[in-house]
Amino acid sequence: MSSFAFRNSYLCITQHLSEKQDCPICRTSLSRDQIFPNFLLNSILERSAGILDSAEDPEPRVKLRHDLLSLSQGDYTREEIEDLLSTLKAKKRKLEATDQQVELEVLLDFLRNTRAEKEEALARLNAQIQCLDNDMRKAQEKLDALKQYSGYQVSQTLEEEDDDQLECMGNAGGAQVPNETSEEEDEAVPPQTGTKRTHSQLERDDKNDGSNSTKINAESNLQSLKIAKQVNVNKKRVAEHFEDLQRCYFDFSLSSSARRESALSSFCSTISKFTKFSHFEHVNTLRYGDIFNTSSIVSSIEFDRDDEYFATAGVTKKIKIFEYGCIEKTGLAGTSLREDDRSEMYDGSDLARPSRFPSNKKPITSVLHYPVREMMCRSKISCLSWNSYIKSQIASSDYEGIVSLWDAQTGINTLNYDEHEKRAWSVDFSRTDPTRLASGSDDTKVKIWSTTHKASVCTIESKANICCVKFNPESSHHIAFGSADHHIHYYDLRKPNEPLFIFKGHRKAVSYVKFLGREELVSASTDSTLKLWNTLRMNCARTYTGHVNEKNFVGLSASGDWISCGSENNAVYTYYKELRDPVVTVKFGNSNPVTGEDTADEDPSQFVSSVCWKKNTSNNILLAANSSGVIKVLELV
Repeated sequence: MSSFAFRNSYLCITQHLSEKQDCPICRTSLSRDQIFPNFLLNSILERSAGILDSAEDPEPRVKLRHDLLSLSQGDYTREEIEDLLSTLKAKKRKLEATDQQVELEVLLDFLRNTRAEKEEALARLNAQIQCLDNDMRKAQEKLDALKQYSGYQVSQTLEEEDDDQLECMGNAGGAQVPNETSEEEDEAVPPQTGTKRTHSQLERDDKNDGSNSTKINAESNLQSLKIAKQVNVNKKRVAEHFEDLQRCYFDFSLSSSARRESALSSFCSTISKFTKFSHFEHVNTLRYGDIFNTSSIVSSIEFDRDDEYFATAGVTKKIKIFEYGCIEKTGLAGTSLREDDRSEMYDGSDLARPSRFPSNKKPITSVLHYPVREMMCRSKISCLSWNSYIKSQIASSDYEGIVSLWDAQTGINTLNYDEHEKRAWSVDFSRTDPTRLASGSDDTKVKIWSTTHKASVCTIESKANICCVKFNPESSHHIAFGSADHHIHYYDLRKPNEPLFIFKGHRKAVSYVKFLGREELVSASTDSTLKLWNTLRMNCARTYTGHVNEKNFVGLSASGDWISCGSENNAVYTYYKELRDPVVTVKFGNSNPVTGEDTADEDPSQFVSSVCWKKNTSNNILLAANSSGVIKVLELV
């Protein structure tokens, strides 16, 4: 009976029962409450029957289900049912054994892999412990030898002073060294007048010996205290970055055997450089913008060839040249001489003049800071680059895509390149070829220019916006640029059709690239990381994290082993090359728009937009500017 027929029969019976209280077939007494439909069961049975009818050889699982459903209707004995149940239990045990076997195989494989991993870790740990033991023994031997040498020097000094005193005593009246002159000359030598030393004189000599010994012991104790104090300070610095230093140590020590001999001295040098500096000391503050501009973001700061001048540029469309000598600790940026010294005012047209303030001039503080030269551009400026050979030549890139050359001494715009179709983000002079410069733009092109030509001499086509471009400092043929595709592209300009290598690892656009040398470059990205790359091994050597950078250009600069960048929390972060975490951090804070002085209030919209190390590494001077136009001069001490 079909489902449709079943429903019709049910309706027919219910209609009959509404008139009579008996079965329409056998006339047995029957009420409406004694019947009810089961359409669901009917549907299930129909499907089961349909499957069995349609399949010539039904699956065992389907047949078993059908047999089980028929148990309630069939006439089976107890023995047959028990036999069926035992068969089912045996099948169940077999299935359970199979499942358990699979589980144990997987478990055993996991345990084996875990053991292999732990054995490998144990081998590494044993190698690390052995390395530590060897280096501890070497360090202890060097320390003992150094202490012994220092003690020998002290005792030798005491003995030398005793000998000197004996010699003085002899010259006063004791034994004399024989004079090897002729007998005739002996007659001209005056007779000796030495006398015996009294008891009081001997006592005074003993007191002098004791005072000299006490003085030397006191100096030795002071030196020991000084060393102990410095050791404690350095230990605290090491403890602050213990895990990072530990990783650095094993990177040195467990490297190739060729480097293993010098690994300890290399790491010792790292600790020495790292602990030598602890903080930035504020030298001075000046402003790039003025009180009439609401936005004064400094997009670029660059020192000139000799570190005598530095240029700043940004959204105010101005390139300002400042004399660094006027903002050191001996002077104040933007100061003027007193009324009686106006005849000594500095002529800004002479960039070769050493300093505005002679030693006998005392500057007074002024509200505004005056550059020695100011050049007006027609668009917002994105980047600056000084020529490494021609002292007064500087290049700029702007938001209209124009690359300009300027004479900083006269303030004249000498040449413009306007082949870029969109905003140009970066420009860079080659250090080895002062006539060559490169620029990168949002038009996905890197262009190579020559100061002797009015058009580009080479173009590299990319697939994404170019955010930064930089020449290798030791080769005018090699160039690196970062782009919005999250990669750094490294090219040989003699083969511009394809890159030498593409460094991949950043998760967002690469905003800056800077070379640390011929074989190393560091990159910054809006994924809030810096990465150190090796151009020979073509790998990422280290990743630096700690600062915040998700959307803005925050600046990047390197000097020796120190790498600094800005942050979107209005702070400057400085990393040591061998350590992944920031070593020194300087918070800018909000500033008064008129005086430039720091205030207690904080503006979350402000960020550090540019940083630049002074190329003379002995000074450890860093310039940092933020989005409000405040430029701080900092010294690493």
